[in-house]
Amino acid sequence: MPGALSLALIAALAGPAEDSGKDPGAWEPAAAPPPTAWAQAGARPWRICDAAGRQALGIRLGTQGRGKFERVWRARARQCPHEPDVLVLAAQQAVLEAVPTGWMPESDPNLDDTIDAQRAAALEAIAFLDAAIEEAHLRGDQAPYEAHYFRAYAQSVLGEATAARESLALADAAGDAERYRIERMAAVAALHEGKLEDAVRLARMALDDAPMDADERSISRYVWALVLDRAGDSESARDVFRQLRREPGSLRARPAVETMLPAHERMFLRALEHQAHGESTNASRLWDAYLARPEPEEADRVLAQRHRDELR
Repeated sequence: MPGALSLALIAALAGPAEDSGKDPGAWEPAAAPPPTAWAQAGARPWRICDAAGRQALGIRLGTQGRGKFERVWRARARQCPHEPDVLVLAAQQAVLEAVPTGWMPESDPNLDDTIDAQRAAALEAIAFLDAAIEEAHLRGDQAPYEAHYFRAYAQSVLGEATAARESLALADAAGDAERYRIERMAAVAALHEGKLEDAVRLARMALDDAPMDADERSISRYVWALVLDRAGDSESARDVFRQLRREPGSLRARPAVETMLPAHERMFLRALEHQAHGESTNASRLWDAYLARPEPEEADRVLAQRHRDELR
């Protein structure tokens, strides 16, 4: 026998529904829950950012192609600010695809603005990388692969040679990149610090340790030529530039080297290469543009002026 409470419930359920003016058989969707604080802050759903992180890691390790949307990673880093691999790929994009200065300085009527844009991209890259390293630390993980290496890359673009060498020391300790890539960039940093003996040693090691891949060896040889000139062996540097011009990989290697350099050092490198090939007009214009910049150190100005005078 049902109890009194059960009978009361049955009677209530069986009783006539309150007249609400609606068809009692009509279906209505439930109201959406209010947005969470996470959503109100503009964060993307966790699964979307996790998938983006997996894709970014695949691209950086070479297991997945970049595709036609490769330039979106800086935007994705802002949408997924707690996904380390997205942040590192965004930083890599920022330093490797920085605004070009053009083949000749006069081809860019707003060179100062272009240089400011390059510096802004490098600073943004450092911010992305710092966030990636901090997020990995919070998760109890090591810094993402190449995070310290690309931090040194961005610092080199900013002309912060000492900071770049410190980041490279961390990269070397962590196995953050191939040894020859670390040596190559350390040579550039030592060069900018005025430590010519270190620069020569590191550039030679980067050349000896480079793989047989033609592009990588060409990049190391460009750095070797740049270091040789600063070390006083300009004729040997010109020989290297002449050899490189005859090799197809040089068209890709020089822009790769330029991405490591501040804008005025890119002018120096281009002027050296033009002069090595007897292209006096282009070389003299580049030397004039270099000497007009405020960034070069006095010793570098003396060397540039000496090269400029050789063209007269």
